[in-house]
Amino acid sequence: MGLGPRNRLGTTGGRRRHVRPVRAVSLRLCSEPVTLKPTPATRWRQYLLVLLAVTSGATDAIGFVALGGAFTSVMTGNMVLIGLSVAKSDGTVALRSALAIVLFMAGCVIGSRLAGQPADDDPLWPPQVTRAMWVELAAFGAYAIGWWLSGSHPTGNAQLVLLGANAIALGVQSSAVLRFGVSGLSTTYMTGTLTTMMAALAARRHPRLVLPSAEIIAGLIAGAAAATLLVIYIPVIAPLLQLGLVLVVIATATVRFGAPKSALSH
Repeated sequence: MGLGPRNRLGTTGGRRRHVRPVRAVSLRLCSEPVTLKPTPATRWRQYLLVLLAVTSGATDAIGFVALGGAFTSVMTGNMVLIGLSVAKSDGTVALRSALAIVLFMAGCVIGSRLAGQPADDDPLWPPQVTRAMWVELAAFGAYAIGWWLSGSHPTGNAQLVLLGANAIALGVQSSAVLRFGVSGLSTTYMTGTLTTMMAALAARRHPRLVLPSAEIIAGLIAGAAAATLLVIYIPVIAPLLQLGLVLVVIATATVRFGAPKSALSH
């Protein structure tokens, strides 16, 4: 039987036809249930995120203190440093900051390709995140070798190479954490995390709901303090802090949440 012309109400030939609404693409930015009593699994994930924040703080501190005064994850700070160096005609700082930005972006691309995008059926800790952590560990391993070859006091071009390796590592970490699909969650740049935490407090949310953000921020600060002390007093073991933390994250995530697939699989 022929069908009549379709009108704006989704009817055909005077008969109302059900029109399926267009479903927006979900990024799972706030899809996880908010509860006041976290489960053991969510707490384990939080522990690992705090360890990654400690790693980030340590790496940024080493970049600023020992690798020429640039950051390896705080790209806003590097952009400001470039502006300051232009005003002061200081090409050295501008070069280091620009290099860190470019290689951080490269790390983000690598991490995004490895970790992928959030999906509605993702487990609490997607195995793709662990896969990206292996690449971060490799970048830190290359940095550690260079650090030791330089006698734990890199200068000149060695600083550039080591700064670049650390920037790649934190770029991978930054983009891999996005796979969790949680709004305001980061283990490297804390402005968004701090903003989310303050907004929740201003809205009079339960303090336990902002505790994870506070733990991550505290982890970042603790990592920066620990790495600075190591660089000053025991520089030879400074890279072991980053390597050890990422190894703990990989091992714990594998035991608690499952092993990742091959890095070549999709």
